Amino acid sequence: MKIRTVLTGALLLAGGLWAGAQFRASQPQREPLPAIVQELRAMRELKTQSLTANRVFELESNRRSGSWVDTAPVISDISNRLTHNRVLVSATGTVEAGVDLSKLSVKQEGDAIVVSLPPATLSAANVRAKVHHWKRGVIWTDNNLPYDAETKMNEWMRGFAEKNALTEKAQREAEKAVRELIGSLTDQPVKFRTAG
Repeated sequence: MKIRTVLTGALLLAGGLWAGAQFRASQPQREPLPAIVQELRAMRELKTQSLTANRVFELESNRRSGSWVDTAPVISDISNRLTHNRVLVSATGTVEAGVDLSKLSVKQEGDAIVVSLPPATLSAANVRAKVHHWKRGVIWTDNNLPYDAETKMNEWMRGFAEKNALTEKAQREAEKAVRELIGSLTDQPVKFRTAG
């Protein structure tokens, strides 16, 4: 009788352990929130928006003559004609916007998870310029004109991105991506704050 009771108890215990293991195995494995936060921070930059544009620039320059030449209009005019440079350049630029996830912070507030993201920023534009026509000065060539076109395009791209609200769009997309990732780990609501 004792053996039967011990065997029945052992079978019930083994059956309970097996059923518990089967139940745990059928549950989705969820990664702990701190591990996800650590992985997000390790990603560093999350670029969620980009903008590409093309422009054509015509730039001109003259070599500035000395002050004594400026006092003689005829000599100044001759100097300007001999050093006049004109260049026609097409430029293509791409600028990206995103969030620095290394500055992400996550905390529990009541029943919600609150995520603080830094504001989205613009990266420097990646600009390529191609010279189509270059009229060089007779006695002086301004080799900086193609670089000046790249600088102008970089400045223009920054303004174009701001005009098109690229950082605002990047912020919304970053929040959406982080919300989906954290939301897959918890049933708690996820709220966002912009840090700094």
